[in-house]
Amino acid sequence: MLHINMVIGKLNREIALVRRHIGILRILEDRGPLGILKLSHITRMNPAHVRYSLRVLQQSSFLEPTAKGAKINRKALSFIKNLKNGKTKLIALLNKI
Repeated sequence: MLHINMVIGKLNREIALVRRHIGILRILEDRGPLGILKLSHITRMNPAHVRYSLRVLQQSSFLEPTAKGAKINRKALSFIKNLKNGKTKLIALLNKI
């Protein structure tokens, strides 16, 4: 049988990870191309966590590498713009539980 605390714990961890990725996207949107160390300093996150988030975002085609660090692209800007709609849909889905 599925234990509800395990499910909620996993969901919380996934939400925290998505929040981290989105936070990095927003910083890159505001401050332009940045490298791992600068992002780590700004976010006060472990550089390994920043590196992982950048890798995930790059695999999602949201980032372009530059000599100055990661830079967001049009796809990322569109994603950021549509976040509110996505959150509304997620809340509606959770309310059905």
